Amino acid sequence: MTASPTEFGINPRHGIHDPQLGTPARVPGSIRRTSTIDSFRPDGPDGQVIVTALARDLVTVSADKAIVLGTAELRVEIDWPAGYTITRIESDVEGSRVAQLVGRRASSGFRSAVQEVLPDHHRGKTLLNLLLDDLPGAALVSGYAVQRQANGAPRRPAGPVLQIENLCAGFRAGGTIMRGIAGGAVPVVTGPPAAPIDGDDELAWHTTAPLPVTAMRRRRRIDVVVADPLDVRGWLRDSHQGADVETVVHEYDYRATVDPETLAVLDADAEARVLPWLECNPAARSAKDIIGMSVDTLRQDVRTQLTGVRSCTHLNDCLRGLEDVGELAALAVR
Repeated sequence: MTASPTEFGINPRHGIHDPQLGTPARVPGSIRRTSTIDSFRPDGPDGQVIVTALARDLVTVSADKAIVLGTAELRVEIDWPAGYTITRIESDVEGSRVAQLVGRRASSGFRSAVQEVLPDHHRGKTLLNLLLDDLPGAALVSGYAVQRQANGAPRRPAGPVLQIENLCAGFRAGGTIMRGIAGGAVPVVTGPPAAPIDGDDELAWHTTAPLPVTAMRRRRRIDVVVADPLDVRGWLRDSHQGADVETVVHEYDYRATVDPETLAVLDADAEARVLPWLECNPAARSAKDIIGMSVDTLRQDVRTQLTGVRSCTHLNDCLRGLEDVGELAALAVR
């Protein structure tokens, strides 16, 4: 059974703990894209990872009218001990083509494979593309559940080493994580209880099933108000379902304004709500690095330019999702 936060205790070097309560109200003239990626190991920490992913686009026309434009579902089975190798993948959108991703690792190189197999979805910034693009990040985060059950003992799958010194702020040389690895035990993150995001608005989020114990969930929301400039607000949370409470591992709020004609980022900012370690806290400042970039190429630009100890891989996942803003704005007015 997974230990509770009180059994682990709160590491004194933990990062910010201020999870968001509720979900902002939908604005008339806006579109909301939400997604969840749930990861579970029914056969224990050394078994395969079962991933269920859902996404939805919702246009809010007025205070009393909203339209669901589309949904997407994805189910993936991953051989974690074999280095995150995908053994099965199904989608309600593109079943036969998505199946061509079997045998790929849900880590390095996966996003390039998605572009090869589903180039039209990559160009169209579709819901399916979002789920597939977010799969490596969610799969990586799902390893937290293994560390929780192992109480910090070093355990990782075969394949590329992902704990790279100076990869991001959290992996800073001499920081909490790297010192723990050097000492033979990865420090166990114990975040705060996940504040509820459900409110009176039944359409705020797509429907999700309860998380089983030891499962992980990545929640993502992005709102685009169609105006000049485009007003964009987003949020991401990674959480873990323990035996008695769901706790947050990472959480960010972020915002941007975008030129509706050129799709250039005019302004951007991020606020860290929950982060694992003290070294992670300053990384939110790197959101301003995307100012001047085009949202149309953000997934590539973020990957190549927001690197090193100024950056955060989870914030980068937030910012990558801003590439969908142009298509979302177009969908909202069709």
